[in-house]
Amino acid sequence: MCRTCGCADYIDKGKKAVLDRATEIIHELGVTPQNASLYEDGEYICNLVGPMVSITSEDNEVWDIVKMMHEYHEGITREKRQTALVAVKDVFAHFPVTDSPRKILTMWHQLEQLQREISDADINSLTDPIVREALRTMRRVHDRSEARKIEMIEKYNLKFF
Repeated sequence: MCRTCGCADYIDKGKKAVLDRATEIIHELGVTPQNASLYEDGEYICNLVGPMVSITSEDNEVWDIVKMMHEYHEGITREKRQTALVAVKDVFAHFPVTDSPRKILTMWHQLEQLQREISDADINSLTDPIVREALRTMRRVHDRSEARKIEMIEKYNLKFF
């Protein structure tokens, strides 16, 4: 759970608020067992290339060294960033809905966090089959995380990350 995406606000309000928000997100994003991995790919690609575009450290000396080395390799880094940018845009282009990738990924992240608060019994008791199946799929969306990351690295030639 995190405060940044807003999921904690729903969790703090209780089970009904969590279920209501999860249902709203599932319907707005059109999450199905067939397309859930496309949203998860958005998180994967951001986590994969994120360190390339934003490196932070609490240790200023370490940060200064990283920055220095980054500047030494600016030409190579620029090329890598361009490859990463193409990959990220392609993954975003495959989202099943058309909206801001920022909004889509925030909602997806929220849904991931919220579903952790929903018990199997609660899922089984849902009358909406779309929501029920989407939440069941969410339970398995990370089953192939490492394999999917490797597939993305190979597909987009991101071996340098």
